[in-house]
Amino acid sequence: MPPNVIICGEGVGVTNLQWNGAGCLFRYWRNSTTWSGAVGTSHAITDLSINGGNNPNSIAVEISDTYGFKLRNVSLYGFTGGDGLVLHTRNFWVEGTTLENVSISNCKRHIVFKRQPGTSNMPSYGYTTFRNVSLNVRDGQIGMLVGDNAYNNALHEIYNAILEVNIWTSGGSIGIRFGKNGTIRDSSGIFRCETPPEGAGFTGRFIQIDDPETSGIINFDGPVRTSHLSKAEDWKNTWRDLRYQKLRDIGEPKPGVQNYAQWFRVCRIGTDKSLFSGRVRTVTDYGKASYRTASAEFAFGVRGNEAGGFKPVFTVDGDGFNGSGDLFAKFAVYADAAGNYWLYFRRPKYTNYCVFEYTYDLYPQGTFEYWDKVDSPETDTALTKVWDSVSYPSQSSYIGDEIVFTGQRSIVTVNGGNITYYVPHLLGIAPEWYMASALSADANMTGISSVTADKSNITITFKSVTPAGSGNIIMAVEWGRKQFNNRFRPS
Repeated sequence: MPPNVIICGEGVGVTNLQWNGAGCLFRYWRNSTTWSGAVGTSHAITDLSINGGNNPNSIAVEISDTYGFKLRNVSLYGFTGGDGLVLHTRNFWVEGTTLENVSISNCKRHIVFKRQPGTSNMPSYGYTTFRNVSLNVRDGQIGMLVGDNAYNNALHEIYNAILEVNIWTSGGSIGIRFGKNGTIRDSSGIFRCETPPEGAGFTGRFIQIDDPETSGIINFDGPVRTSHLSKAEDWKNTWRDLRYQKLRDIGEPKPGVQNYAQWFRVCRIGTDKSLFSGRVRTVTDYGKASYRTASAEFAFGVRGNEAGGFKPVFTVDGDGFNGSGDLFAKFAVYADAAGNYWLYFRRPKYTNYCVFEYTYDLYPQGTFEYWDKVDSPETDTALTKVWDSVSYPSQSSYIGDEIVFTGQRSIVTVNGGNITYYVPHLLGIAPEWYMASALSADANMTGISSVTADKSNITITFKSVTPAGSGNIIMAVEWGRKQFNNRFRPS
């Protein structure tokens, strides 16, 4: 169909069109390789039903290289071998598409966003609006496919969109599937993925992300709701995404005593200057108020360009991170054979709920969240432990049962040729704990003999005079204070 053509029926179920042929019943697109502005805004299909069949090459409606297309008061049904609606960028983008009061049922793929090869540098589907869109997805079918992998690795971006979609799923179906480089970003609305009212069984997935590091829902301002809490973990990158500030509960959704611990592979940490940071709160049902309960503030990142390597910021209130057994929460960082850093978290035994509030830098350094339930990484011989919250040092402060440790860390670079070095700590009184370690080759070669402190300085004395040089002595120096923590003592 050329631009500015409206197909109008007399109503859903009144005007009924049947299509089981190869190709599209309706196609709106601009058959040109030269863009000359919008192709029109008065093209639409309204007030009719389209019924399909089992032809694998059959498509009800395809929208390509156009702006402002509207699908209103329309039912697409029974394309069991093909697609209901396809939004396809061939030479240019598809923008301003509006679906209102649309029902798509019993199709192999209900809505497909895909790209033509050779258009990887273009935006895709901008300013899309779905209002009152219902997808009825049955066994072996897909509700919404964002990115068809058969069309190379081009970006499939739905952006600046308003998406209000209800997806009914049953059998081994998929609510939304993301192919490689398929994203919904910078958008708002609400997704509901539920089983049909008649209560048909559901064994599929509400969401499937083939490549979570390049695909998924990013910066989506709105809720995602499911009728099965046991499937909630399928919403990777999504659970509640409020403008980069996220909430996730990894406690058990069922009542009763949860007498086992559970490890999660939380995220892959970025390579440099990329933080995964926030706060976690754990509450147990162990039988004593606040028993082995804690909240922790954390920031994990890899300082790839700084000597001293990996050392997280980690601050804890309570005693829920104090022990090594599965009654206690635990963070751990492991490196794989490729040099990637992975953050793991152990949800402790008897957990009533465990809530993360967090944020991370997705671009450009590449931190990606996973939230996979896994076996303990401690038994995985392919991983190398880099850090854990029980036995390794951290920055910031640690607050335990009765003692508060506060402090700071500094990388000190000085010229060689001396035996003693002074580092001001600015506390005004002598620190109650302090340490120093050699980082550079010249510092390690000589070795530190002693570390002392007074009200002004940390004094580091080497075993002999260090080799002369400019900035060749590098040390990691830490210091701080401790005090009683009365906030958690019973009155």
